[in-house]
Amino acid sequence: MKRISLVLSLLLLVFCSTVAMAADEETSGFYVGILGGYVMPKDMGVTPKDGSTQNDIAMDKGDLAGIKVGYIPPVAKYLATELEYNYSKNSFDNGKQYTDSGGSYTLDGTTNNMHAFFLNLKLRYPEGSFHPYIGIGPGYSWVKQGDVTLRATGGSGTMAGGTSSQFAYQLLAGLDCDITKNWGVGIGYKYVQVKPSFGGDLNADIDYKAHVVTLGVNYSF
Repeated sequence: MKRISLVLSLLLLVFCSTVAMAADEETSGFYVGILGGYVMPKDMGVTPKDGSTQNDIAMDKGDLAGIKVGYIPPVAKYLATELEYNYSKNSFDNGKQYTDSGGSYTLDGTTNNMHAFFLNLKLRYPEGSFHPYIGIGPGYSWVKQGDVTLRATGGSGTMAGGTSSQFAYQLLAGLDCDITKNWGVGIGYKYVQVKPSFGGDLNADIDYKAHVVTLGVNYSF
């Protein structure tokens, strides 16, 4: 599967080659954008609800894709408000071995198949063509945990997955660059955390944290 970030890079090249031919228009402060990213999750904390030992599960890198709409007030250009939707996906590192009193085992499964909405509040530098920013984004997520297969020396077993809707948040930093008055590109960093809770076979509370590097294209109206 090709990385979403590579697809976005191609989109950036297409946009950058076409905006030079587009006529600038006066902007109202509203903008829309697309973004893609490379997700680098930390080890995921898993706390079983039956009181057994908490575990940290190693995760593979993943991808993110999203869209956003925002507004920069003409009288307060240091501030920006965005509504962002993104989709991200990670899998367990199935090469990681874990040990307990019964021996060693590996885990295979897909987690953080996550749809999330965030309300981003940004503090940005408005002058010139380069606009560094920092921000915070409270939000709400829907997480689908796929089936989890445990493989041990003595055999294997599978636990059915589940879904969970939960509060999420992200911390933001980055740099936006104006190409023309209407078009811009940006590079950003996100720190994302969500704590889904699952019943059924999983029966555990999850603490998911990830660092995300993004690339994006914006159009201002």
